[in-house]
Amino acid sequence: MRITIFGSISNAKKIYAIKAKLEKAGHIVYSHELMKKYAEGDRELKDRIKKGHHKVKIKHNTFRWYYNAIKKSDAILVCNFKKHGIPGYIGGSVLFEISHAYILNKKIYLLHNIPKIIYYQDEIKAVQPTVLKGNLGKIINQKF
Repeated sequence: MRITIFGSISNAKKIYAIKAKLEKAGHIVYSHELMKKYAEGDRELKDRIKKGHHKVKIKHNTFRWYYNAIKKSDAILVCNFKKHGIPGYIGGSVLFEISHAYILNKKIYLLHNIPKIIYYQDEIKAVQPTVLKGNLGKIINQKF
C-alpha cells in the first residue's frame, strides 16, 4: 500500500520510526523531507521553525507537497500523539491534509483517538477515520 504519513513536526522522530516499520513491512511511505531533517536533529531547521513555522511551510511548499503525495497514495496515516497536553492532538496543517485525503477518497487512519477539541472534533468524525489505538498491525498486515 502507498501511504502518506504525517503529524506534528515536533514528533518527527516517532513518525520516522513508524515510517521505517511500515516500509519494512513492504509499504511505500511518503513523508516530507522536512520531517526527516527534523527527526535527524537539524538545528538550523529547528531554529527557522521557532522563528516562523509558516515561513518554512511557504518556502518548502508543504501544503501542495502533501496534497500531491496524498493523491498518489492509497491511504494516509495521521500520527496524532499527545501535544500541548491534548491526547491525540491534530493541528491545523494536519486537519488540511485529512480534508485532502477525504476529498480524494483515500483511506484515513488515525494512530490514536480523535482529540477532544470542540472546534473540529465533529469534522474529524465526519470523515470516518479508522482509529488504530496505537496498533500499527491493522496497516502493516494490509494487502496491497
